[in-house]
Amino acid sequence: MEDLKLEKYKAELQMWIEQYKSGIESGKNAIRMAFLINSGTSLALLTFIGTIFNHVAIALNKSKTGLWLEILTIVLVASSYGLFLFGGYEIYKIIITQL
Repeated sequence: MEDLKLEKYKAELQMWIEQYKSGIESGKNAIRMAFLINSGTSLALLTFIGTIFNHVAIALNKSKTGLWLEILTIVLVASSYGLFLFGGYEIYKIIITQL
């Protein structure tokens, strides 16, 4: 009877170990995917900015208003992102002081 309980305990322990390993592997895959998505976003943004600056000479000849609107858009997006990061930092400070 004791041998049966011991084998059942070993089987349950092995099951928990495998579930733990599976959870760790899932977390690793999620982190890898987040880096992949962020890398793709960065690449797309850099490509977009590069394309804009490649067409600056054409834009200067055609329409200065369009060029300035594109530059203004980039500046506003960058400042919006900066304010987003600043707000996140301020919230982080508030949470840390409450702990």
